[in-house]
Amino acid sequence: QELVLLQWSVPSGNPAGSRSMDGNSWDERGRSLGTSFSYPSFQQIRARNQAFTDVFAFGDLGDHLTVVVDGEAALARGQAVSGNYFSTLGIQPAAGRMFVDADDRAGAVPVCAISNGYWKRRFGGDSSIAGKAVTIAGIPFTIIGVTPAEFFGVQPGRIIDLWVPLSAKPLVAPDPRNSNLWAADYWWMLMMGRLKPGISERQATAGLDVIFKQSVTPDPDDLTAAQGKRRRIADLELTPGSQGLDHLRRQFSRPLFILMGIVALVLLIACANVANLLLARARSRQKEIGVRLSLGASRGRLIRQLLTESVLLAGLGGALGLALAYWGSGLLVTFISPANNPLALKLSPDLRVLGFTAAICLLTGLLFGLAPAWRATRVELTPALKQSASSLRAGHAGLGLAKTLVIAQTVLSLVLLFGAGLFVRTLVNLKNLDTGFDKENLLLFGVNPLKAGYKGAALTDFYTRVQQRVGTLPGVVSATSSLHLLLSGSSRGNSIWIPGYAPKPDERMSVRVVPAGPKFFETMKIPLLHGRDFNDADNEKAPQVVVVNQTLVKRYFEDRDPIGQRIGWGQPRAEMEIVGVVKDAKYDSLRRATPATVYQPFRQASNLNWMHFEVRTATDPRTLIPAVRNVVASLDRNVPLFDVKTQIEQVDELLLQERLFAKLTSFFGLLALLLACVGLYGIMSYAVVRRTGEIGIRMALGARRWDILAMVLRETLLLVTIGVAIGIPVSLAGMRYAASVISDLLYGLKTTDLTTVGIAVMLLIAVSSFAGFLPARRASHVEPMVALRDE
Repeated sequence: QELVLLQWSVPSGNPAGSRSMDGNSWDERGRSLGTSFSYPSFQQIRARNQAFTDVFAFGDLGDHLTVVVDGEAALARGQAVSGNYFSTLGIQPAAGRMFVDADDRAGAVPVCAISNGYWKRRFGGDSSIAGKAVTIAGIPFTIIGVTPAEFFGVQPGRIIDLWVPLSAKPLVAPDPRNSNLWAADYWWMLMMGRLKPGISERQATAGLDVIFKQSVTPDPDDLTAAQGKRRRIADLELTPGSQGLDHLRRQFSRPLFILMGIVALVLLIACANVANLLLARARSRQKEIGVRLSLGASRGRLIRQLLTESVLLAGLGGALGLALAYWGSGLLVTFISPANNPLALKLSPDLRVLGFTAAICLLTGLLFGLAPAWRATRVELTPALKQSASSLRAGHAGLGLAKTLVIAQTVLSLVLLFGAGLFVRTLVNLKNLDTGFDKENLLLFGVNPLKAGYKGAALTDFYTRVQQRVGTLPGVVSATSSLHLLLSGSSRGNSIWIPGYAPKPDERMSVRVVPAGPKFFETMKIPLLHGRDFNDADNEKAPQVVVVNQTLVKRYFEDRDPIGQRIGWGQPRAEMEIVGVVKDAKYDSLRRATPATVYQPFRQASNLNWMHFEVRTATDPRTLIPAVRNVVASLDRNVPLFDVKTQIEQVDELLLQERLFAKLTSFFGLLALLLACVGLYGIMSYAVVRRTGEIGIRMALGARRWDILAMVLRETLLLVTIGVAIGIPVSLAGMRYAASVISDLLYGLKTTDLTTVGIAVMLLIAVSSFAGFLPARRASHVEPMVALRDE
């Protein structure tokens, strides 16, 4: 029975693949997609549909739920789910029981279920957990069950600590913008269903779309015209949901496909090495094969034997690779996870991985073993039977294919080194980018007093006390606050108006708004160009003021002095005076240009349900974390800290994908270089062994050791030079072809960056020269008499 996700689409009138002002994208048919629904829609679809065995709904409660256990408060991530959520998914409890519909009714006793990880982390795996009382956002709840260890929810990568029934959401996570969570115009929950046997997605969609449209027919008294238009034209769609919501796949799918291509190139290099090994072995076995053929063995049988040996080698390598995969899967999850937000993923290899590995081993064993096997069995019987050991080693004959494979390895290695260089230099460019503020010695943390019962003026008073108390701690240079951390990816935006400014046609006067505390620019070390910083006098009773950045001044004031000018936003139109201008600072992204930004005293802002604090320290900021926790606990033990980290860690989290790509491509690039050099070393060592007699004669006739060394090095560098000559245009052409895929993963570089090519070439030549020097040195130390006696 297939699990599907319900979503709706609205024709947007925008070109496919275009991007809206707020960063949302439209699908390939130019439609805007949505997955949120209202509670009445869920009720009607569940009650009237004929396509599902059942439908369940769920909605996010956020990451800042305050959970008090035995008097100790801590934050947790939660979801509100319908009573049939676990039963429809087929989840059996590890302890206690899961929700039933009776738990999700108005007036029911508040209950919750917790995840296996949260159970072990917070409760020590207590077997008598069912029935334990806890407090969530100030409301008493009873834990009734624990989910199994393998269940992480329906959003891959996202850790959920606890679940409450939908009916309990107004108790633990009320929305200040909409007091009625059950209203038809409040779309906040997601829906998934399990199709009945024999019902296709197309059949289900036809019937469900009618129910959906009836459930969202707008009432002119309840909805604005824009809302009504959107609801009327929305069409219901079903998408496969067996793998859950795919946010993590959307984030990493393209980078992982690129990495898969890189791995394939490394595999080709490794296979070329094995093919070279088999060619050398086949050359040394010519007499043995000649004897077998003379005794009646068919050529086909000998080819099958040699292919069996090749497949056996590939199989042993695949088995070792699987063992490393089992060991490294957990390490990979840690590697790609942000330090303060680990991903909930289970990447242990399964039967599909085993089957894929077995198929690749068989395919590579056959393909790269076929040429050596075919060449080994193509011998003349009489010469082969007469050959001696020394004659088998003589000359350059038979090395043409081997050298061609070495050149191919060099080409592929250069391509991979070039790609790795692009991503490493991108990471360096972003890390060295001027953010407009000082990232060093900054401790960040957040608090959410709303969950502890603070409202209105009590909230802002609490924030003020925290900032003042933290600012007096030993080792603290200064402390400030802001609603959203710089470079956190979160933001608040508004459309502004400026007296005397006439907007251009289709101009959107949108700005980022940063509610901030006193000494914000001093603490963050954002240069103040004109005017003043915020201070304690900028409170609710004082005239409303703002500080703006350079981008806003250039865009809207041109040659006018902005100090004393007024701007405003929202309804009613309250004007605010500009009292300062600061240097541009990166706000929500390192890659994007700095937006027009307005800084506002937080005591003059609204909807401050949480607050972040920035603490400038004289020493390592992490040493002050215990003292900061004690300060907040002394003010209220029911207000825990969240997002505790340094500004450096904040930037590192923002560069997670870039760092992942730089590390993995560098690893595979260096691995490819190592394999290519091993192949080069192998073929040159084999060539030296075969030419022992020739080298002995040369030295007997007066050649010096340096002459022999130079001769072998010239041959080595000739192979590398040919590989580089072919590899440079191949690399540039390949990256130009891949520009549409990787260009937005780069920063400050083009896919044809010649500096990166030059660095890759120099690295390749340097390491290859060392690989060729070892057999060259061995050749130069051949004793002439020993070589001639062997000959």
